[in-house]
Amino acid sequence: MKVGVHLKADSEGAFSVTNAKAAVAMCSLLHKSHTLRSVNSTCIDLTAGIGGLSFKATKLFSTVHAYELNVDRFNLLKENAEGKGFRTPEFELFNEDSLASVVNKPILRGELPCAIFDPPWGGLNRSKSDPILFNGLDIYEVINMLNGKVKTLGIKLPRDYEFDKNVVEKVEVEVLVSKVVGRQLFVVLAL
Repeated sequence: MKVGVHLKADSEGAFSVTNAKAAVAMCSLLHKSHTLRSVNSTCIDLTAGIGGLSFKATKLFSTVHAYELNVDRFNLLKENAEGKGFRTPEFELFNEDSLASVVNKPILRGELPCAIFDPPWGGLNRSKSDPILFNGLDIYEVINMLNGKVKTLGIKLPRDYEFDKNVVEKVEVEVLVSKVVGRQLFVVLAL
């Protein structure tokens, strides 16, 4: 199936892809927040899916690393990237667990990159009280794990989600942006 005019998707990818206008707005908010704090222009998409946010990030960041764990969706991501001419050293695709990779990767010299994160949250049937999990971890645990590995983190959340920076236990978190973009809440954190 195709999403919009350009992206191939499975049913989950079609449901969860960020529309182009919202993707541009989210990437712009992340880029502006990150470049005020860092000279590193690398963005890591921890949950690339079929590429909606990753492709828009390439317009603002010099390097984008897109991770997708699901093999079928990764193949769609790869096909979409090749169809859009994004297969370059500046746009790398990884079919692996993004969290394990980023957390276990040694920090290279220089400034830390930023990351964008769209955890699965159950879509329209989600109850406001349901926790948002990624790889079995609450998003606040994920934020703790990313401390010291990324400098700025953008998170897509349900519009009605009440992000509480005080729940993050081990990290001092500053909320740089909390804004409704399209049908979702986009939160940018300084770690």
